[in-house]
Amino acid sequence: MISISTANSNQTSAANREITTSAKTVRMKDILGLRKAVKYVENQVTTFNRNLRNPTLWQRPSANSLMQVLTDIDTVSARVKQLTGKIETSSYPHHASKMANLENIKATIDTLSKRACASFNRSQKNMQVMREREDQYLEDRAQSARVRSERRQYANGMINSGRGDELYNGGMVK
Repeated sequence: MISISTANSNQTSAANREITTSAKTVRMKDILGLRKAVKYVENQVTTFNRNLRNPTLWQRPSANSLMQVLTDIDTVSARVKQLTGKIETSSYPHHASKMANLENIKATIDTLSKRACASFNRSQKNMQVMREREDQYLEDRAQSARVRSERRQYANGMINSGRGDELYNGGMVK
């Protein structure tokens, strides 16, 4: 058996739910705040991309800084999804520009995410090429030093064995 107070509380909560669903759930200030957050993330991605072009390897952003940027992008993206869900589930007839603004913000966020990942991947490939070139350069220098050492040893051996007259002006003549 249901008591009168339980019945009244059920009617009150049903009335409150109807009031909240018919109330304006997404305000323009929410969207403006979201735009500010997108602008902050956009500046963060621009700074991240600029730092990737830094010529010194030790100052370049790492995978951790990429993860920080992507985390901030995901936070803004979650807020867009939340506001979009509120507009779609609300019985209040929101202005169509709110949904259009949210779609534009979502497109901007997707572009920023792709741009940050592409720049980071390109930077990693460039760093790999630079490392390979540096390794090849060091290997070539080591090979050149070995060859010079062998020439000196040969020349010293010729001089020590009394056949120094076969050498011409410090070089070898065959």
